Order: sequence, then C-alpha cells, then structure tokens
Amino acid sequence: VSLLVLRLGGQKLLYAMSQYIAIPSLRTLRWKAVFTKLMPSLGSPRLEEITHNIDTLFCSKVAALDPLCPFVSGICVQWDEVSIEELADWFPHLDVVGGLCREHSSVINTVLSTFDHAVGIARALYDGTVHYGKKASVVAVGSFGTQLRGTFPVLVSPTCKAENPQQSADLLHTVFCARKEQAASYFGPIWTFASDGDAGRRAMVYEMFMKKTVDTKHCLYKYLGRLSGLNLQVGDDDVTGDFDWKHELKRRFTDEFHATMLILNDHRHWTTTSHF
Repeated sequence: VSLLVLRLGGQKLLYAMSQYIAIPSLRTLRWKAVFTKLMPSLGSPRLEEITHNIDTLFCSKVAALDPLCPFVSGICVQWDEVSIEELADWFPHLDVVGGLCREHSSVINTVLSTFDHAVGIARALYDGTVHYGKKASVVAVGSFGTQLRGTFPVLVSPTCKAENPQQSADLLHTVFCARKEQAASYFGPIWTFASDGDAGRRAMVYEMFMKKTVDTKHCLYKYLGRLSGLNLQVGDDDVTGDFDWKHELKRRFTDEFHATMLILNDHRHWTTTSHF
C-alpha cells in the first residue's frame, strides 16, 4: 500500500498517510523494498543509456540463476508505447530538462546552466520547434528460457509520434548493438522482434525483418519448410518480425465491419451479403 501511495501521490502524501493510518514510511520502504532504477533517455537515445539498463535490469538476474543449467535460449525484443503526462521535468543528476520529444529535442539546449537556456526551451515549446512527449516508447527484452521469466524494459524515450520508419529502425539497431555488447553471451541471440499495429513501425518491420526467405539451404528449412502458411521471411541474423495478434484481429474486424455496414445520419443502414 505504501509503495502504491508513493507512486501515485508522491512523498508528501505518503508522509501524511503514514502519520494518519500508520502505513510504512518512505524510510521503511527504502530500507526494506527493492527499487529498480531505469535510466530514461532525455533526448535521442544513446548506446550508453541502453547498455546501463540492460546491465542493471537484465544481466543483474544472471547471478541468481543455476550455473549448472544452461539457459542460452534466445531472446525477444518488444516495442510498444505507454501514455505519459505531457509536461517537462527536471533531472537534477544531469541538470537537464526531460519529457521533451526525442525527435526534436536535439535542436535546442536542454541543459539548465543559465536562465537564457530555460527561456529558450519555453520559446521552443511555444513556437512548436520542440514538443512534449505524447507517449513514451518502451523497448523491452525477454528470455525464451524457463529460468528467467518476465519482460525487462531497457529503453524509455518520450516521442511526439513524428518519427519515420527509418528513424525507428536506427533506434532499434542501437538497442540490438547494446544487447550484443551486454547480454549476448548470457542469453543467446535475438530470435524475434514483436510490436503492436503502429503503421510506421509496421513498415519498419517489413523493411528490417523480411529481407530474405528461409530456403532449402537453410538449417531451419527441414523443420519449417513444410508448414503451410508459415511466414518464412527473416531479417539479418534470422530475426523474425511479429505483430501482436490482438491488433491483427482488430484490423480484420474493422475492415470487415466497414465492408458490410454503412450507418447514415437518418439511422438507415446498408449491408452486403458478407459477414465477419
């Protein structure tokens, strides 16, 4: 309960609640609870930020695994967006303003070293040179092994959704490079990349992970070649591209619905003979 109060209301609300209903205080939480520290990207994501998160959240789990049981089984890289408050924040350890979109924040100086820098950030937000992040892109990794279960975020970056497929591909390539430096020897190669139904990212997936076909000379063809209907397109290092089936079904339903029914302002409707 104390952790929930802290996350939703902050330290002052936790202090008031601990005095009123005697729940554990912030000092008790810091003493007893384990806090995961994720380094957000305050501009264009950098390799050092991602490797730090991989080492802190993912590789730190290696010590708890059974050293006698091999667990190199490949990993899945996943990308989705989460809603965030559209506002700026100050990160004192870097003296930098965060919460600005990664697509345009590089054109201004976000370091609060002078009053003029603060005025410049405010003006850039006002005239549309830079924007608040509408959502935060979250890239996470998960192991296909049985010992290490769960999904671990390695990148959090605000976005204004103006990113094109090539820029998304460059960002994902940075994540792949960081994973190769930090976690490849522990968790094996990347087997698949999973995403939602975002149109721009869908174009990126087709560009990156459908470069070649698993043909008769490939070592996996004897297992996959006779599976009728299976997509045999892969990218570099045989990474496959996958989409969340929830979004596939939603897109299918939308297409079928619009093809079968048209509702007019006077509540009349027109239908065809096909049904979903």
